[in-house]
Amino acid sequence: QVNGLSSPLDAEVLPGRRVLIAEHDTKRVTERNFKGEVLWEKKLTEPPIHAQRLPSGFTFIATRKQLLEVDRSGKKEVIRYRSDNGIITARRFRDGRIGCIENGSYFELAITGEERRRFAVNAGVFTTNALTLLPNGHLLIAAYGGGIVQEYDRAGKVVWQIKMGRPLCALRLPGGNTVVSSQDMVLIEYDRAGKEVGRREAPGHPCQVRRR
Repeated sequence: QVNGLSSPLDAEVLPGRRVLIAEHDTKRVTERNFKGEVLWEKKLTEPPIHAQRLPSGFTFIATRKQLLEVDRSGKKEVIRYRSDNGIITARRFRDGRIGCIENGSYFELAITGEERRRFAVNAGVFTTNALTLLPNGHLLIAAYGGGIVQEYDRAGKVVWQIKMGRPLCALRLPGGNTVVSSQDMVLIEYDRAGKEVGRREAPGHPCQVRRR
């Protein structure tokens, strides 16, 4: 457990007992050891809502206004996208593509910057970790305002969904079940039929859930 953080909205455990954290209120992304000591940080002009360490060693960062990548020194920045409408959340694929939710739509950008596809998503999608990429190219999207979690295929068609109170983010397990975190401070596991098969308390604000 790492204490003393400033409104952490996202965290990713890294090799070597380290963790990458997007700290909203102090407008920085920090890399810390499990004792909480800061090993690396990138200060920003806008609050970060997502941080992701890339295989290259660069760090992908999303804010409400832009998507950027920074090198290990923190000095070299590559702006991938700027927004006038307000980014809700974004993720970077292994092949360099970027998936982003903004203004009621999901869209993908190629590594060269061109838009590759776009489709509408539930109007209730507005939490910073609402988007999860699946290995088969599908997407899990949690609509907090709509009380629903939906799986979209590559064409933007909903192929699976469950309804629940105030979902924050969703995680697909290897066996096919789905774990969803809720603002009601619980983690709930559902099977492919949408039946609840497990539940545990999650004190605080479980805005992100990842599997290691």
